[in-house]
Amino acid sequence: MAKLREKPFLTPNDKGLVGTDDAVSIQNAIDAAHANGINKVVIPRYNKRTDTALWSIGATIRIPADMMLVLDSCRLELAEGFTGRMFSNSLSDAEEGKLIAGEQINIRILGKGEAVLAGNGEMIYLHNVRNFTVDGLRVEDSAGNAICLMYCAYGKVSNIEFAGDCTAADQNGIVIRCACHDVTVENITGVVGNHVVSVIVEASEALEVPAHVMGVVVDTRNLIIKNIKATCSGSLVKLFNQDARMLYNVLIEAIEDTSPDYAENRPFSAVMIGDTDAKAN
Repeated sequence: MAKLREKPFLTPNDKGLVGTDDAVSIQNAIDAAHANGINKVVIPRYNKRTDTALWSIGATIRIPADMMLVLDSCRLELAEGFTGRMFSNSLSDAEEGKLIAGEQINIRILGKGEAVLAGNGEMIYLHNVRNFTVDGLRVEDSAGNAICLMYCAYGKVSNIEFAGDCTAADQNGIVIRCACHDVTVENITGVVGNHVVSVIVEASEALEVPAHVMGVVVDTRNLIIKNIKATCSGSLVKLFNQDARMLYNVLIEAIEDTSPDYAENRPFSAVMIGDTDAKAN
C-alpha cells in the first residue's frame, strides 16, 4: 500500500490491477487510486491485458469524487450487447446520490491526444456533481444522449468532437437536464443525428422523477453555450422547459452550421426555443 501511495497516478495496466475484462481493469485502477489517496488515473493507448490498442467496455465505469480520469490517446468502445453507459459518477444510481449530502465534487474526465469513446450507447452521465470537467474527447457512433448532465453545477463540457450519423434520430450530443446551473458548454464540433446541445427541463417520469435530489431547486439556469460548429438533423442548440420548471439566464453565442450547401440532412434550426410538441425531446 505504501508503494501505491507514492505513485502520482495509476493505470489499468499496473501490476495487481489487470482484471478479467477491460472495464474491471479500469475500475480496479480507479478504486485502488481512491482507496490510496491518489486522485488521478490514466488510461493509456496500450491495453496490457489484450495486447491491443483497444479497451472494450462491458460495464459502467464509476468515478468517485476528487478523481481525474485521463484518457491518453486511447480508444474505448462499448462491448457488443452492453446497453449501459460507459462512464458515470459513482453515486449516480445510488439512493445516497439523491440527497444533498450525496453530492460529489471534483470529477474530471479529460482526453489527451486522440481520445475516442465509441459504440452504440451513451458515453457519460453525471448526476448530482459539482465542479466537473469533461474535455478533449471524440465521440463516435453513440446512441441516446452521448453526454448527459442532471443536477450538476459549476462545470464545463468542452472541446468535444462528435462523429455520428445525421440520419440517426435517437442520437443526441450534449444534454443538460433539470437542476443544472453555472455550466459552460463550448467548442463543440462534428456531426450528430438529432440535437447537438439540448437543454431539457421537465418532470420526466422516466428520467427526472427517479433521479430527483430532495431539497434541490429543480430549475436550470446560468448556462453558457458557445462556439458550436457542427451539423445535425435537429437543432444545433435546443432549449425546452415545461411542468412548471424554469429555464433562465442562458447565454448562446457563435453557433454555426457546418453542413455543406448540398447536404440533404441539415439542421432545421440553429437555436430552437420551445417545441410545437410538448412531449418532444
